[in-house]
Amino acid sequence: MKNMPMRRQVLILSIVIIIATLAMSAFFLHGRDNSGGNAVERRAELWAHKRLMRVRKGIVPGPFITDGCSGGMSALWQGMGDTFPVLTKSIGTSPPWEQCCVTHDKAYFDAADTTNAEQSFDARLVADHILSKCVADFGKQQTAPAKHEYQLLADMMYSAVRLGGAPCS
Repeated sequence: MKNMPMRRQVLILSIVIIIATLAMSAFFLHGRDNSGGNAVERRAELWAHKRLMRVRKGIVPGPFITDGCSGGMSALWQGMGDTFPVLTKSIGTSPPWEQCCVTHDKAYFDAADTTNAEQSFDARLVADHILSKCVADFGKQQTAPAKHEYQLLADMMYSAVRLGGAPCS
C-alpha cells in the first residue's frame, strides 16, 4: 500500500471492516468439507435451492441486472466519491475489482443452467470461489503490501457471499 494514495487505503480498510462481521461469523460458525463447501451449510441451504428449481420451471428470466458489488460496497464507494469529489481522482467511481462482482452476479443469475438443487448449490459454491479468486488475483497486480490485504478482502468477500448470498436472493 506504499504506492497507493492514503484515501484509497482508508476506503479499502473501511470496506474490509464493514464486511468483517459477516465474514468472521461465517468463518467461525462453519468448518469446511472436502469439496470446499460446508456439509451443514449444504443441508441448511438445499431447501432454498429446491424452491429455486420449482420456481424456475417454465419461467423466462427477465434481463440481467447488477448492483456491482453487493453489501453496499459499490454504493459506499460511489457515495464516498459523491460526498468528496476529490476522492474520485484517486479512488475512481467504483471498486477496481467491481467486474469480479458483476461476473459473480451473472453466475447467480443463471445458476449455470442447473436442473436440480444439488447442482444449484454446487454452481453457487463455484461462483463464490471464482469471486474470491478474481479479487485475490486483482490484488496480485498491486504492490507487495496490498497483495495481502486483497487476499484478506477476497477471503472476507467469500465468507460474506456464502453467508449473505442465497438462491432466490
